[in-house]
This record gives sequence, structure tokens and C-alpha cells, in this order.
Amino acid sequence: MDRYSLLIGKAVDSRLGSGENPHYSITVVDDTRKYRIAVNVQSNDNSDVEYVIFSNWNHPIIDQIKDMSPGLHTIDSKKEMPALDYIRSNIADPKSFNSLPMHLMGPNNDLNERINQYVWRDRSDPYSRIYAFGSAWGPEQMCDPIFGFFPGNGIHDIHMNQGERDEKLKVDNGIWQDGGIIFHFPKPDQWVAIFLKFKSQS
Repeated sequence: MDRYSLLIGKAVDSRLGSGENPHYSITVVDDTRKYRIAVNVQSNDNSDVEYVIFSNWNHPIIDQIKDMSPGLHTIDSKKEMPALDYIRSNIADPKSFNSLPMHLMGPNNDLNERINQYVWRDRSDPYSRIYAFGSAWGPEQMCDPIFGFFPGNGIHDIHMNQGERDEKLKVDNGIWQDGGIIFHFPKPDQWVAIFLKFKSQS
């Protein structure tokens, strides 16, 4: 991943994933510009995404990121924190992930809604922050296709980025380059972490 990065900012808008765009999309602002976080809530083959949410997350990586300034930070290290690696930094046991559809009838029972509840809380809390690990893109000489801001830029691959067994996708495997979303709500002091993976990843 050439532009493995950490985006830190404030969520100000969001869109649920749908059949046309199976990504939960979040507009994030720092001190100077807007970004889009694109979170897979369905696989390209239309299978469900697997997820785990830690509502009171406590991990050594928090001490490394909590005082970082808003904005997009390139992560050069591929062997230690603050880079994410689900396995090597003891982030999440693969057996703890559960499969959930992108959309189901009813309240708070699909992956869109599980992510949405924390994004809306972040949007309504002026002191909270969102931290997104993944692959950065932009700035592009065009408006963002989802939210319309200019220039278009953001971060995607917000999921595990290793363990792919498909021959066509193995080229994307990389250790210490996993994605994820972390929220910090300071009143009360609470860290929430959301990690995602595809069923095809071992």
C-alpha cells in the first residue's frame, strides 16, 4: 500500500451504503479541508462483511495516536505501531468477527446501522474525534462524487489488508497495513474501535 495513512478529524456528514455504492461514507474535516472515509459494508462479490466492535477499547496504540493533530498522516512503519496489524499487534482475534448484511429491515440490525450509531454520536459531540486507518487518495481535480466537496480526497481500504487467498487479490496482501475506524468520546472518556474483514480473508 503506497499511501497507508491515518486520517484524524471530525465527522460532519454521512451516507449509508447501498447497492449502487456498498460503502458507508463519512465526510471528515480537519483544520483546512474535507475528506471522505469509504467503509466497505458489503464485498465486491455481494457477500456480507465480517466485523467486530469494541465499545470500551483499551490498547497501547491509543497512547500513540491520542495527541496527534487533525489531518492525514502517512504511516511509514510497516513493522510496528501506530500501524495497525490485526494479528501482530493483538488487535482482534479472527474468531471474534461476525458476519452481518449491509441492510436489513428493522432498527440497529445491519452493518450500516452498527457503524452509523457511532458516526452520529461523533457528529453530535463537538469534542469527539474519528481516526481512520487505510489507503489515502487525492487530492483529485474533481469534486467528491458522494458529497460534492472539492478537491476530492479521502481514505479507503478500511478493513483487514492481509490474508487474501484469491490469486487475483493476493497482490494486495500486506502486514502492518490493516484498516479500521476508532472513535474517541472524551465525556465520558471512551474509545470505540470498529474492525472489518472479508470472508475470503483467512
